[in-house]
Amino acid sequence: MPAYKEATPAKVDVNIRRAVDSLESGRRWTYVVVEMLVYLLFPLLVGCGLALFFPGHWFLCALTGMLLLLWPFLKGKAGVVVARRRKLVDPRHGIRSSSFWYDGFMFVGSPGLRQIRRYSALSKSLDMIYNYFGRFGVLPEGMSKDWWEKLTPLKPVNWLVKAWTSFWIGMPIAQDVRSRLNIVAEEFARQVVRKWDEIGGIRPVRVVVLAGGTLQDIIIGVSRAREICPEILLEVVSVEPDGLFSVKRFRKLLKYYGVPAEFFQCVMKKVSTNPEKRATLREVVENAGHRFTNFDMVICIGLGDYMYGEKIYDFIRMLDNGGGTIITANITDNFVERFFLHIFIQWPRMQYLALAQYLHVLDTVLPDRKVSIIQTPHSIFNIAVIE
Repeated sequence: MPAYKEATPAKVDVNIRRAVDSLESGRRWTYVVVEMLVYLLFPLLVGCGLALFFPGHWFLCALTGMLLLLWPFLKGKAGVVVARRRKLVDPRHGIRSSSFWYDGFMFVGSPGLRQIRRYSALSKSLDMIYNYFGRFGVLPEGMSKDWWEKLTPLKPVNWLVKAWTSFWIGMPIAQDVRSRLNIVAEEFARQVVRKWDEIGGIRPVRVVVLAGGTLQDIIIGVSRAREICPEILLEVVSVEPDGLFSVKRFRKLLKYYGVPAEFFQCVMKKVSTNPEKRATLREVVENAGHRFTNFDMVICIGLGDYMYGEKIYDFIRMLDNGGGTIITANITDNFVERFFLHIFIQWPRMQYLALAQYLHVLDTVLPDRKVSIIQTPHSIFNIAVIE
């Protein structure tokens, strides 16, 4: 169970807590310094080295250093061109690696980092971030404990690639992604047990999950709820737009955590905040044979980070079913890692909202609801529980 310490509230009627996660390494500023050195030191050394050997060509030396500095960005742009020529849907698949300093390390490359980059913001990427260290008892799909031993015939190179992979998947934003999963699982378990007690066990607790991916947080939450209350029954409708990987992985996770498959129904549909473009969450759920207003909880973690501008208001409004508990989240600005996230890892653009801005959105859309905010340890994510 995560521990919390009090954070300064932005509003007197909002309960704000910050999680303390002893299972993550922390050391945020150590990571920030090393990340900056990784990005800046190599171009600087090359530029200075060329200047020593070719003292009369300062401009060319500086230009070479600048090109090395911009290389990950330029390679990302090149990937877009390659993808168009190859008729690839996703430009991240147009290049083998973003740079020597990320998934192309030692010219061998890291399979784990490559998976994170190529499938960034999708279930396959998050599966690697969640489970690389085995924190939740499972490893990423298709990865063994000794994945690094046979990358090359050279053991020192293999060890360096493993250490490099562990460094990047241990970065603070990845730590907070794992902490977010744990917090959501714990809060979900607490809420469904409370709902079960409120309804007196006369029917299942009804939950709808939007864009939950592999549903690992929900499955772990169900497992924890059943430890507290073994007789609990749930009806979880998962509206999932993210292809077949998430469904296959979800089924394996159900077996691993011992959660009954009959608790879940998957609806493979995309939704929109604009009913003129595509069906809304309410329409998708009701087309699947359920009344949206009958659900006790509505959960969506992560998707709101891609609702730019005024869409975030429509997104929160879409999750409101008229009385059920809402669990959702947003990402806040963390400048240094934000830079690496979008340049090295080629993660899609996100809407970064400060906590005060996020609270303003919630208060504007749901002014009469009780709001609790749980911040991840590095304050990168704010998880909102709206009752």
